[in-house]
Amino acid sequence: MSKKKANRSKFYKRLRRGVLACLGTLVVVLAIGYIGFSQYYKEHFYAQTFINGMDCSNLSVEEAHELINNSANTYVLTISERGEITQQIAAKDIDLEYKYEKDINTVLENQSAYAWIGGVFSESKVENPYKVTYDKEKLENCIKALSCFDEKQVTSPTNAKISDYDKETGFTIIEETQGNEVDADKVEMLIQDAVNNMLDEVSLEEADCYKKPSITSENPKLVKAFEEVNTYMGTVLTFQFGDKTEIFDKEDIGPAIKIDKSFNVTVDEDIVKEFVTNMASTYDTQGGNWKFKTSYGDEVTVKGGDYGWKLDQDKELEEVMASIKAGEQVQKEPVGKLGSMSYDKQTIGDTYVEINIKKQHMFFYKNGKKIVEGDIVTGKVSAGHDTPTGVYYLKWKQKNRTLKGTNDNGTKYSSFVNYWMPFNGGIGLHDATWRSKFGGTRYLYGGSHGCVNLPLSVAKKLYEAIPVNTPIVVY
Repeated sequence: MSKKKANRSKFYKRLRRGVLACLGTLVVVLAIGYIGFSQYYKEHFYAQTFINGMDCSNLSVEEAHELINNSANTYVLTISERGEITQQIAAKDIDLEYKYEKDINTVLENQSAYAWIGGVFSESKVENPYKVTYDKEKLENCIKALSCFDEKQVTSPTNAKISDYDKETGFTIIEETQGNEVDADKVEMLIQDAVNNMLDEVSLEEADCYKKPSITSENPKLVKAFEEVNTYMGTVLTFQFGDKTEIFDKEDIGPAIKIDKSFNVTVDEDIVKEFVTNMASTYDTQGGNWKFKTSYGDEVTVKGGDYGWKLDQDKELEEVMASIKAGEQVQKEPVGKLGSMSYDKQTIGDTYVEINIKKQHMFFYKNGKKIVEGDIVTGKVSAGHDTPTGVYYLKWKQKNRTLKGTNDNGTKYSSFVNYWMPFNGGIGLHDATWRSKFGGTRYLYGGSHGCVNLPLSVAKKLYEAIPVNTPIVVY
């Protein structure tokens, strides 16, 4: 072997001895370290040990107790209320403490000291049952002291509704308001649960603790009622009285619309009736006072009778109510009673029958031309059968009628007439063939039962010329 090779061999031997010596030393050091840490973790929790969520890594039992107790002592519950209001309840306010069901020493006892290396590389989460204790009366007082229970700051929720009628805006939907009134039981349960579970914060809004309006602006019944109201309010009825106009629209309808708590919409008939009554008062002429120029040249005022125009108020009211329900916009012909004259005729006109009781004479004019006249006999004054004065109209006419009634002595009578022309109930114009004379004063003691007796020739001519609804003036 050469000298060079011998030296190289010696070098490698020395190197091996050095490496082995180092490895031995390292093993000894590691063994000492392992044993040292094992002894350490007999009295300390593993790294990454969490007890009930609190980091107790590398802490002794005493240190962990102190940490846990400090967390109880520093506990604060933040309560968020509506309107960006926050309030707090602290542990000291309610004497809050932890009470563990078993000591955390058992956690350490269940930990193998010699397996500490695994604890370095993995979390150990331990749930150790505990109970939060506090002074219940103090917690109740803290809850009562929250601003959500301060009557001065609390507003109750209000339901959506339809407004009362307003002349400017009509009807509108008044939206609901949320207010800030809470359900006391819900708030109390929420906060007690939060404290028991050591939650950091709760929101009364998110926990649905606020009382709500029971009716919102989207309530189907409310929406339907509002649509119905708007239909009624859209009604426009234009009444034509000749050249005069009366309009029934929202200003008349609005005050009549009533909405109850269940959103039932009704129309107050009495208010609508008042409108109809006012029209009748303005335009009715039936039964009024009529200025009349007689055939004798003087002007008289004739009172009473049923001639003229008269609004059929019951029928008109019925039709107006139906129009409101339909929301109609129409021009409407006023409803006159059967047989009444037109509302736009404020005078008797130039076609009429004139009956002068004092002179016992009758005239008939048609289109201003005298058609017939003659003496008559009216009702028997002495027996109280006076022919009523007033302005009437011919209701109908009939030939060959038998008139029946009772005499003053109680006996029945039956009289045949050729021409019957009634104008006031059972009182009418007719021929009286049983009479030989007419006119004069015979009506005072020998008059009729109220009818106007005519000579047959006069009755015939009158019957043939007079149209139904012709005014009959009795004065």
